[in-house]
Amino acid sequence: MRACGIAGVLHLTDDEEAVADANAKPLLQKACDGGDGQGCHWFAAFYRNGLGGIAKDEGKMKETYVRAGSLMEKECEAGSQVSCAMGGSLYSGGSDVPADPAKARAMLKKGCDLGSPGACEKIKKLEAGK
Repeated sequence: MRACGIAGVLHLTDDEEAVADANAKPLLQKACDGGDGQGCHWFAAFYRNGLGGIAKDEGKMKETYVRAGSLMEKECEAGSQVSCAMGGSLYSGGSDVPADPAKARAMLKKGCDLGSPGACEKIKKLEAGK
């Protein structure tokens, strides 16, 4: 499932905008349905922005982000620095999922310890109260 998520993100970043959504959507949906937290996180954007033929739907967007957060928490525990960084950021914001400062700090700290520069930067900002 991780490969589907990566391929979907590559389509979003490398394809022309007109075809990116159509190419990325089935891959990211498959990744999310199959339990890939990062793919699920990216798939939630389709509901947020009304991409790939999916209507904007705040309820489904939040539901998908909650699923993504839960999956990324497990991936972080298993040693995925990217999932630690993404999940920690998700839990620190509180707009797409309920804010959980303790969970955010723990995931970002682990991501930083695993070598994620983004997680290190985010944890510094959280600790500074920014």
